[in-house]
Formats: sequence, C-alpha cells, structure tokens
Amino acid sequence: MKRNFVLPLLTLAHFCVDGVCGAALSAYAVDEPYLAPIVYYFGLYNLIAFGGQWCAGLFFDKRPRTILSALFVAAALLGGGLIFTFPVGVWVVFLGLGNCLFHAAAGSLVLRIFDGFSAPGIFVSSGAMGLALGLGGFCPASAFFVVYVTAVIFAVKSAYVSSESNIAKREEDTVPLKTCLFAYV
Repeated sequence: MKRNFVLPLLTLAHFCVDGVCGAALSAYAVDEPYLAPIVYYFGLYNLIAFGGQWCAGLFFDKRPRTILSALFVAAALLGGGLIFTFPVGVWVVFLGLGNCLFHAAAGSLVLRIFDGFSAPGIFVSSGAMGLALGLGGFCPASAFFVVYVTAVIFAVKSAYVSSESNIAKREEDTVPLKTCLFAYV
C-alpha cells in the first residue's frame, strides 16, 4: 500500500467518527424528556471533543511516534462511548475523548505526510456530512463505528508501510506550550 490510500481512508474515518458521535448523541436526546440534561451533555461533549484538540495536537507535536497508536485508542474510546449501559456522563466523555484524539492524530498525520493545502481540505470535508447523517438518525452509530475501525486499520497500515511517510519528520513545527495556553485563555 502506498500513501495515496491514507488520505481517502482517513477521510472516510473522519466521516464515521463524526457520524458515530452525532448518532449516539441524537439517540440520547430523543430518549431524554428534559432539555437541561441534553444541553449539559452536548456541552460536555463539545468541551472535551473540541476544547481538547489543541492539547492533543501539542502532545502529538512533541511525541509524533504516538500518532498511529492514538487512532486505535480513539477507536477504543468511541467503542466505549457506544456502550449505553454506562451512565450517560461516562459514554459522553468516551465519545468526546475519542473524537478529540482522532481529529488531532489524523489531522497531524495528514499534515505530516502531505504537502500543500488540498490534502487537509479533503480530510476535513467529510466530517460535516457524517455529523449530519448521524444527528439526523439516518444511520446507527454502530454502523459508523464498524466502517471507522476498518478504515483506520487500513490507513495505519498504509501510513506505516509507506516509505514516504516519515511521521516524525516535522518535529520542528511545534508551538511552545505557553503560547497555546495564552491563546486558549
């Protein structure tokens, strides 16, 4: 496998990650009779999933060799988020952490392997569609999850086998932690 398979597979995985999270959250919202818990858990999910990406990205900048394994950790967390017998807060945290790790790790991988601006654009393009289909209830979260795991396995194999993908080649492009904390506040 060559690196040209990595981008379509990660784009498909992005579609599925956002679909898993959207479908799971909408399934909860449909069954919850009160608005306050829905707003609380959607807010908690968004805080973890999107508020944590800068921190995860900084970690991957400092330790780029952990990027590929983080995609599997994200799969485990997303799978844990689909176990609805857990209390709702637990699976919302799992979904948020899985989403956060996937976006930071896969985005970092795309930026490290590909030059130019088209590859990151292609990678991010599918997320909104997956989220829309998941939130709309068009596809169950478990179906998104199965496709995600399959896509990640092949994407990681493609990235690992590819002689052109030196994952650690751009370690010098890091931003100091103080700058990130200042920007976050």
